[in-house]
Amino acid sequence: MSANFQSSCAYLIHDTGQAFRRRFGRQIASLGFTQTHWRILGFLNRTGPIGQSRIAELLVLHKVPVGIALNELEREGWITRVPMAADRRARVVELAPRAQPVVANLKAEFDALEARMMASLGHQAARRLPKALRKIRDALRDESLENIEVKDESPLWLLLDCSRHLMRRLDVRLEGLGFTRTQWFVLNALYHAGDQTQTDLARQLDMSAAQLGKLLDQLQQEGWIERHPDLLDRRVKRLDIRPEQRRKIASIRRQFDHSHNTLLDVLDTADRGELARSLECLRSYLRKDCA
Repeated sequence: MSANFQSSCAYLIHDTGQAFRRRFGRQIASLGFTQTHWRILGFLNRTGPIGQSRIAELLVLHKVPVGIALNELEREGWITRVPMAADRRARVVELAPRAQPVVANLKAEFDALEARMMASLGHQAARRLPKALRKIRDALRDESLENIEVKDESPLWLLLDCSRHLMRRLDVRLEGLGFTRTQWFVLNALYHAGDQTQTDLARQLDMSAAQLGKLLDQLQQEGWIERHPDLLDRRVKRLDIRPEQRRKIASIRRQFDHSHNTLLDVLDTADRGELARSLECLRSYLRKDCA
């Protein structure tokens, strides 16, 4: 990927958040929770009871996997769902008493990983990071009109809040362009990294071969990408953006870059630079910790 793309603060916020979720998922794998499971439990622990219909929206996840995860969590006794007083058809989700020790364990694991991450920054950068993230998070929250009160504003939660707000913001803009978020991530990766194999792309995006294969089929049918045989091994298919589509993607990227730069007006130039360096450091730590 290009240096400009990789150093974008918005991209770094998202990518560092993704790296954390992957690392934390591996750290708690023995507890048997999927990423969707522990994200729901952690969110409920921060917000308290909340309407079921809002969980997918606030976590910026698709409704179907969230619905499946809620069914599984309820079946195992980790959450309860009760009808809303104002509308008996709607339900409120909250942590079940049985979940409290497990959620406390998740929080302890979360806090321990956060402490190691922040220690990797050094004292001064670790002290200033929350202030910068809070400014961005508040600007994003004002833009989305979200009024959810949370109990925890640690640096890592602020980072994850910024990440989910940015994803929601991105989804709204992509919907107007006819893309899903995952389609855009595939196009972005191909645009910036250039010609590559499906295996390499799946590894880069942390996707299964089956999931990526369906996305590539859609994008090829819609005329965005092309597949061609590898020169050294014709059994291997290589992927690239169709030449005539590169200008369109570049134009969309410029629109997004302008939008992100406007968002970052809440920080001065020095703070932006320090934020980018801190995020790159955290991302590097998480990736190395996963190795």
